[in-house]
Amino acid sequence: MKTTFLTVGAITVLAAVVAAAPLETVAELYWQERYAEARVLCDSLLVKTPDDFALVHLLGRILTDTHAYAEAVPHLEHSLSLRAPAWVRCWSNLYLGICALNVGDKVAAQEYWSAVIKGPNTANASSTVCLYLPQLCKLLLITPPLPAHA
Repeated sequence: MKTTFLTVGAITVLAAVVAAAPLETVAELYWQERYAEARVLCDSLLVKTPDDFALVHLLGRILTDTHAYAEAVPHLEHSLSLRAPAWVRCWSNLYLGICALNVGDKVAAQEYWSAVIKGPNTANASSTVCLYLPQLCKLLLITPPLPAHA
């Protein structure tokens, strides 16, 4: 009984917060690594607004961070096709590279990360891609390129 009350209470609170600011709620759940909740909310919001670049991008990141790499790719690619700001395209390419590397497509990973390195990018994205470059370069037997910061 107590667990049911807490669950219903949590859902009620979550519903109230979502009604106020849905994108911010998904982002907050994502940053708290509450991926299952973030995904459910993101999926429900995308039914209403399937071309919301921020939601599409966040869903791709959620799926990547939960190791659903193949499932993340269409969402991240879709976010690239939308009129998203440069930072969203940069991070989508970064996450696409992570997905590609983890499904064994090192050539695609190189292409996505080259897009991040060539910019426009963000210092955080450049730093993050640099964490993966040694692994990719070892697979490709090449010297890591240096990113240009925007």
